[in-house]
Amino acid sequence: MISEGLGLEQGYFDKGLCEEGNLSVNHYPACPDPTLTWGAGEHNDPGLMTILHQDQVEGLQFFNNDGNWTLIEPNPNAFVVIVGSLLQVVSNGKLKSAKHRVVTNATKDRTTLGFFNEPKKDRTVGPAKALLSSGNPPICEPVQFGDLIKAVVAAFTGVKE
Repeated sequence: MISEGLGLEQGYFDKGLCEEGNLSVNHYPACPDPTLTWGAGEHNDPGLMTILHQDQVEGLQFFNNDGNWTLIEPNPNAFVVIVGSLLQVVSNGKLKSAKHRVVTNATKDRTTLGFFNEPKKDRTVGPAKALLSSGNPPICEPVQFGDLIKAVVAAFTGVKE
């Protein structure tokens, strides 16, 4: 559905961009003084998208266009779909990678399940050719996905390899 919404052929992402799937279970213990620690500092996910299931404890925040952090109310009957850096590259900027973070809760533990969809690290990725034109040049050069991961991690940690 996303490929078609972008104007790409049906199944575009099946051609080497969805080779890896990783499931991550994250547990954030309660912290009596949440100002002392982050659950996860601000970052963008490197892959195509993240599909996240939250329990009923608040903590996920997105950086909005007004320059503020917006809390995402948890709904145990729904998933949060987060656009990753790779989807921003492939869509040539039509879709923006979502900067987000997790804050701790003073009284309750929080657990999430995240499914990350991405290509193999040695796959070269770039903007979809069908989205490019003289009026819409590429926003970036093709890059090996492993290098994109390193760039996203370096932006998150401030540490470069």
